[in-house]
Amino acid sequence: MGKIDPICGEKGTIKTNGHYFCSKECISIYEEKYNIKRERGYLLVGANKFQ
Repeated sequence: MGKIDPICGEKGTIKTNGHYFCSKECISIYEEKYNIKRERGYLLVGANKFQ
C-alpha cells in the first residue's frame, strides 16, 4: 500500500515501528494504542533539506 500513516491515512514521511507516519503525534497515538516503548529515534524519509 505504500507510505500511508496507519492512524490517519495521510502520506507518511517518518518511518518507525515498521510503518510510515505523517507526524510525531500519530506515532504517539500508535505507540500508546499498541503499548509500544520506543528504543530508537525516527527516520525521516523523502525530506529535501535544500528546498
